[in-house]
Amino acid sequence: MGLWLALYFPRLALESSLINATTTEPGLLLSPGNREVLQCNDAALSCGIQPAMTINTAYCLVPGVATAVYDPVQEKQALSQLALLSYRLSAHISVCHPDTLLLEVGSMLDLFGGLDTYRQQVVGLLNQTGYTYQLSTGHTPQTAQVLARSSHPVLSTDYRIHQRALLSLNIDQIGFSDKQAKRLQSMGLRRFSDLTALPKDALGYRFGAEFLQHWQAFEAVIQLGEPFLIPARFQQRLEFQSEVIYAKGLIFPLKRIMQTLEHYLHLRQLGAEHLVLVLGHRKGPDTRLVIRAVQGAWHAKEWLELIAIRLDRLVLRAPVLSCRMTVMQFQQQHRVLTDLLGGQLERFDGSQLLSLLVSRLGHQRVNMPTASADPRPEKSGQLVSALSPTSLDAEVVVRPHPVLLNIKGKRVVASSYAILCGPERIGAGWWDLDWKRFDYYGALSQGGVCHWLERHLDGVWWQRGLYG
Repeated sequence: MGLWLALYFPRLALESSLINATTTEPGLLLSPGNREVLQCNDAALSCGIQPAMTINTAYCLVPGVATAVYDPVQEKQALSQLALLSYRLSAHISVCHPDTLLLEVGSMLDLFGGLDTYRQQVVGLLNQTGYTYQLSTGHTPQTAQVLARSSHPVLSTDYRIHQRALLSLNIDQIGFSDKQAKRLQSMGLRRFSDLTALPKDALGYRFGAEFLQHWQAFEAVIQLGEPFLIPARFQQRLEFQSEVIYAKGLIFPLKRIMQTLEHYLHLRQLGAEHLVLVLGHRKGPDTRLVIRAVQGAWHAKEWLELIAIRLDRLVLRAPVLSCRMTVMQFQQQHRVLTDLLGGQLERFDGSQLLSLLVSRLGHQRVNMPTASADPRPEKSGQLVSALSPTSLDAEVVVRPHPVLLNIKGKRVVASSYAILCGPERIGAGWWDLDWKRFDYYGALSQGGVCHWLERHLDGVWWQRGLYG
């Protein structure tokens, strides 16, 4: 018999909307008409506020309470984020909107070393999200979901313990509709154990096939919700309940998105080359920011550093009401170098430094030297944009030429030098009407310095560079 784990998030809509609110601050989730309280946190409950209470009554109890309006799109996105975070713990996840995930864990216990170790992994992951949650196992997906939503969840691999927990639940706790639950209660049925004592066929005839199918789902494995698949494109949206006046105020709400992005990239073994932040204002066009990482990055910390640098010098032309982030391009993650014992080797990440420079100065102001196929010394090297494909994927051109060149040249006497190597004749430039033909030598001066000499056709010698 299989085993499923249900992750139930009772305040998902509230906590995904009030991102900036603290746990000690009373918070309310209001209906779209702002007339009724749908959800409230522990701080609001301690002040006497209850769900289904009118907003006017809630304001009388706590005048300065933080509020958010129910947004089904935001709630759906938050549940998808949690499914993405949980994907490394189970290969089969079902998304049961609006607030539950079902993980198939029976095939994962041997890999994790038992249910206790698996539970620790799940709890450690969920504690990082900041959401309120409740866990329960079950021998069928429906059993796990119902027990997770009840006041007595179960964490066990024993089928009998799941059955005893189900039989102790009230009729209105096992997932029937309110209308069906009231009809059952009117028949004198108070607990699920009372219902199991009656013949299924007779109850199915009275209540219909949907009722019977729901009952049978406690005994047979029936797929619930939608199977979760990693999306091919990463896009997240944030709606702020209050206006963000300063650009730095966007860093904290973006942390949760960047953590999700890191898990997404890790699961797909990809790095992101650049992402786009679109800041929405009450009036006027949106502000569009392109954040680039040279040669890609996938760690949340790296992206947050780049975003912080960009926002540090951004002056908002108007308060921000929303933020949408989209990853535009992906690439394969770079291989991590390890030693013989499996330890990671420390190395300087030049691409990360280049990404920081691009974020701070702008990609138009950062250039890199790159080699050219042109054999003429004065044109064999050039500066290109740090983000151009030429700088990132330039072909390595190896020549025995010095790094330090004297573009203008200095006229010298050949007898003052001891020739070490040469001549190397370079004749090129016909394609751009700048044809040249010179002979080049490596020579040692009387002071012991190695020079690069150029001899023209008229026999005149020029010093063109120094070897290191």
